[in-house]
Amino acid sequence: MKGACSKFIFAVAIALSLAEAQPLASWTFDELSKRVFKDQVGKSHGELRGECEGELLAPGILGRALRLDSDLLSVVVPHSPALDLVNDFTIECLIRPAEVRGYRTIIWKGDRSQTPERVQYYLNLRDGKLEFKVKKSDGSWVSWVTRDACTR
Repeated sequence: MKGACSKFIFAVAIALSLAEAQPLASWTFDELSKRVFKDQVGKSHGELRGECEGELLAPGILGRALRLDSDLLSVVVPHSPALDLVNDFTIECLIRPAEVRGYRTIIWKGDRSQTPERVQYYLNLRDGKLEFKVKKSDGSWVSWVTRDACTR
């Protein structure tokens, strides 16, 4: 379907947690109320931004899934120091990308409205390889990239 939201399907939940702790945030996408996805464990509710032609919620692996067109639609969670990642942490999500070529942001935390930009971390697909990047206090990046690329 041309123009439909089909770049990513996020299923089950996105959860952020520190090692050996309960999740700091979790979004299941089972329910959308007034363009808001409720955080199931905290107060980091996500607001749906942008427009989409087509269905936003679809059957997922467990519960419902969110269809995102990476160019037109996003879920934005307001800044919270609770979501800063320090020491050991876990980011967990299930995705089914419709396209793996190019650069596809999955999750990022930061603020691009300031100069210099304040970006803490990124989880993305780059030409089929999963990449996680952390920005250090000196402005340099540390990246971890999978060796093999997924292809379709």
